[in-house]
Amino acid sequence: MKAFVHIQSVDKVLEQFGHLSHKISEEEMGRINRHSHDRGKNESLAIRLQLLGICELLQIDTNTFPVHYLHSGKPILKTMDWYMSWSHSKGVAATIIADCPIGIDVESDRPVHAGLYRKTLHPLEIDEIVQQNEYQQKENFLKKWVIKEAYLKMAGLSIAHHITNVVVSADGTKAEYHRPNGTKSVNQHIYHKFNDQDWYHTAIVSEHEVDITFLGAFKR
Repeated sequence: MKAFVHIQSVDKVLEQFGHLSHKISEEEMGRINRHSHDRGKNESLAIRLQLLGICELLQIDTNTFPVHYLHSGKPILKTMDWYMSWSHSKGVAATIIADCPIGIDVESDRPVHAGLYRKTLHPLEIDEIVQQNEYQQKENFLKKWVIKEAYLKMAGLSIAHHITNVVVSADGTKAEYHRPNGTKSVNQHIYHKFNDQDWYHTAIVSEHEVDITFLGAFKR
């Protein structure tokens, strides 16, 4: 299995792929303009430009914008041969296309507090994380957060309704989905990276082991 990912600052994405802006449909521009601030609009534009750039590399048709949306709001590629996911956070944009179900999430530095733990962590994870110092708690919480969101995007599940059902191991190598009936699904196809220079976490989760080609500034 293979995947192609572009992770880059929004400014550099707009500079690199700005020539593809004319391929973004009016419908997609409407989605971009729902953001009330320029930063949100630029981030939303950037992930769409990244997608177009990767599609051209893979020779996926871009004569019409190559994405449509499920009733849940999940974006999917119109072609049946490829899967996609995208994310943006505070000036960083990330988009991935793969030949198997996949999810990506990126998260920049942000305040972390106990209220977020209750909203996003499983009780087992809360017991683990509260034993750590403040810096460790922040790092590990954001690591778990991006892995959880990437997992749920891959699985096509609502983040709002299912994030506390995903339990991420302390080392970030395994994610378990805990169903209400007590059964679990285990996923170990996880790639996580903390970029300490630009301070953001990125996670990629797939159904299968994938060979990832990094196209942006973010490298292994």
